[in-house]
Amino acid sequence: MCALPIPGGAHLLAPEVLVLHAQSFDLAAANLPIRRLSAADLAACVELAADRGWPPERNKLRLLFAVGEAYGVDDPAGGLAAMVVLTRYGRQLAAVGTMVVASRFGRRGLGRRLTSYLLEQAGPAVVYLGANSRSYARPLFQSMGFHSIDTVTRHAGRFAPQLFGFAERVLVAEDGRGALAGFAAAWRNEDDLLIGPLVAADLAVAKTLITAVAAEENASVRVDIRGGHLELANWAAARGLLPCGSATLMVHGGDLPGERDKLFAPVSGATG
Repeated sequence: MCALPIPGGAHLLAPEVLVLHAQSFDLAAANLPIRRLSAADLAACVELAADRGWPPERNKLRLLFAVGEAYGVDDPAGGLAAMVVLTRYGRQLAAVGTMVVASRFGRRGLGRRLTSYLLEQAGPAVVYLGANSRSYARPLFQSMGFHSIDTVTRHAGRFAPQLFGFAERVLVAEDGRGALAGFAAAWRNEDDLLIGPLVAADLAVAKTLITAVAAEENASVRVDIRGGHLELANWAAARGLLPCGSATLMVHGGDLPGERDKLFAPVSGATG
């Protein structure tokens, strides 16, 4: 401890020892190794999500482990200190998802380390991600070269079809000539039926696909609609799928490929 002079001749003790202790702890956190996670780490990932107030989403995590590369940092005291997933789409495109740092390791550089590590793993590929609107990580991503290009808004609720809604569950749409006009997939994520990806030639096809998938569902339905499709978002909200969260789509290293206007909803924010 050292004494700092203050007006009136008194002295204030400065806790130098505590400051040095905190700095050494940060250095220790920065030196924790990054390793590839496996399905055996699923329980630890669920526990880490709960630490940050995230839902468990076990099915989504199983999907990520199956199609992506999950990396994590072990907490010496047990469990995971942090995790993130890289999903590759060929050699030119990759997505970053499920970046979680335990609250006890917050703001100690683990998020930056994991992001840098994934960018190295991705190589020359264009990398993109969805930064949750409540996430503290968006300034971090911006400082590392990501820039915002769009938004994605989550819509969820009990779907209410129109009077002449479709009764048949349809996942592929064809035009009048028998050519593919769009497709949608639906999968379980905890209590929701999540619709995604949703790819359609136009707005009418997108509406048809959502209605066909959701019309027979008695539980909650969720679809994450891209920001450029406001008309579809308003249509979904009018049928009970209300906005309940959003994320900023960010990209690093170039432009996203393909006809992005035909992607009305991704698989999930974590997989792009």
